[in-house]
Amino acid sequence: MRKIRDVSNSLPFTGGKQRAEKKDSSAAESLQTFEKLSRERPLRLLKALGFEALLAWLFFRSFWAILFLSPLAFVFADRLKTAEEGKRREELRKAYADGLDAFCTALKAGYAPENAIGYAARELSLLYGKEAPIAAEYSRMEQGIHMRQTPEAQFATLAERCGLPEASLFAEVFAVVRKSGGNLVSIVEETGSLLRDHIHTRQEIQTALRAREMEQNMMKAAPLLMLVYLMLFSPGYLDVLYEGLMGRAVMSVCLTLYLVAWHLADKVLEAEQVA
Repeated sequence: MRKIRDVSNSLPFTGGKQRAEKKDSSAAESLQTFEKLSRERPLRLLKALGFEALLAWLFFRSFWAILFLSPLAFVFADRLKTAEEGKRREELRKAYADGLDAFCTALKAGYAPENAIGYAARELSLLYGKEAPIAAEYSRMEQGIHMRQTPEAQFATLAERCGLPEASLFAEVFAVVRKSGGNLVSIVEETGSLLRDHIHTRQEIQTALRAREMEQNMMKAAPLLMLVYLMLFSPGYLDVLYEGLMGRAVMSVCLTLYLVAWHLADKVLEAEQVA
């Protein structure tokens, strides 16, 4: 990662890193170019409503509690959306790295940048299928080349559409090298290698964090499973908690603590991902 920063700082352009970070923060919206998230909103909201209803029934055993806690469904839906977009972003990073591999391989083989884009488009179609987002983007880039658009313009458009900081950095490096007339193959290969290493490192970190995420999910499910177990095998054991003001107050506190613990666990996992 330090090498990537050194390369970006040594190039004769300014503001690239800031623009890349800005695009990373808005990557969720940019990813809508690759996936039609609007089709998933009803299913995501349905899942959130189902989980909210489960919580309301387990902690209060009341239909009115389901209605009262219904705003939580929108919070859960937003969490699901964030998780899905994060997963897509990492999948897109991997696909972008594969596209960069194919492009750099073609340059090393003696292809011109215009032809190397077409080569990468064909390789990605074989690897992911023609309907895959990254394959479709490279096919669109190839069509742009046929319409006399420059390769650097195509990479800049790809970076804007996908919203990845790695794509923005590569597009700017590629544009500078093309304008300066330097050793295109060597510089692009080195920059691409650094970016691919960075992406692969992120993937390794994500893989390591999946085990921690699974542990957290098990801890989140444990209190709910305990309540279900007591309801099934000791039906009258928890009745005192569902009757009277005191019992409902105790369950309200338990639900609040459960949601706070859930939120803190997610924040800890997010902090580890950022670190």
